[in-house]
Amino acid sequence: MERQVEEETRDPVCGMVVSADKDGLAASYQGRKYHFCCPVCRRTFLANPAKHLKPKKGLGRWLERVASSNEDVFGGRPRCH
Repeated sequence: MERQVEEETRDPVCGMVVSADKDGLAASYQGRKYHFCCPVCRRTFLANPAKHLKPKKGLGRWLERVASSNEDVFGGRPRCH
């Protein structure tokens, strides 16, 4: 029996790892599809997409590293809402 691999991506608003298979929580912007953990993050993104696609600097980069180390150390994903 062949097992299907679920594709994962990051929510551009909160940074959580999300399933790219959830089309209901996706939005397109400038020809690219983005996936979200919840309707709140999707609405936040659609209100100002450019804000959430800017490269993160300083504290934003540090917070992303902390969130990903949380996954590695504690075996769980950070929760958004």
